[in-house]
Amino acid sequence: MNIRLFELIEPLEAGRSAAARLLKWDGSKYTPTAEKVTVHDFVGGHGTAQDRGYAFFSDQSKCWEVLSGLFTQEYESIV
Repeated sequence: MNIRLFELIEPLEAGRSAAARLLKWDGSKYTPTAEKVTVHDFVGGHGTAQDRGYAFFSDQSKCWEVLSGLFTQEYESIV
């Protein structure tokens, strides 16, 4: 599984998608790369431009899915 830190370029609404830039470790901090991706939210994460979070590239959906970071989840727990 490929998990990466990203920074939103535009706002992300819960259940939607948004443009983001993948980040890389430069030896002392994470810095933006030129690699732009679209991150998709399927769990209720949301944020504004420049918010950071983690995403993984899903073998099932074939897209970058938000894992964590950003703001508190909006959807109710299934339990």
